[in-house]
Amino acid sequence: MDMEDQRIQRLGYVKAFRDPEVIRAVRGGSLGRIAVTYVEWGGSALKVTPWTIIDSVESADWFAAQPARTLSP
Repeated sequence: MDMEDQRIQRLGYVKAFRDPEVIRAVRGGSLGRIAVTYVEWGGSALKVTPWTIIDSVESADWFAAQPARTLSP
């Protein structure tokens, strides 16, 4: 993947975890929460966001902010 492909992929994850419908679906499930992690790798590089409980807008926003840190303005 080139840098633009990586940017597009990260942006998709960021938008998904900031989407109100996704948060409603998570909170509407049987437990009202999910656990997620984010892993990227290529060659010797590895980027991991630790396992995170998503159970609110705030926790989803924190999780979305992790891959967003590497997006260009």
